[in-house]
Amino acid sequence: MIHIVDAYYQAVRTADAEALADLVHPDFVFICPNQDHVFSGVYVGKQRFFDEVFPHVFACIEPGALTFCARHKIVAASGNTVVAMAQNEGFTRAG
Repeated sequence: MIHIVDAYYQAVRTADAEALADLVHPDFVFICPNQDHVFSGVYVGKQRFFDEVFPHVFACIEPGALTFCARHKIVAASGNTVVAMAQNEGFTRAG
């Protein structure tokens, strides 16, 4: 499972939407635990991720000015569950 998460972050880092779509399971759950963040909350399902999160994220950046998931780290892994964190590098259009 860890290799899938590593490939996911690589696809995000390189903005490879096709690879990302191939990696994300229909029951994918995206959780952003930050408070008062543009994506705070829980997003259940591949369709919701690609309809709501993906386009909004890439609309917030100036190409070349920000690298999403420039670094990531697997925090815990057990069975089909992997917890990871990532750090972006650069600035959004809002600074």
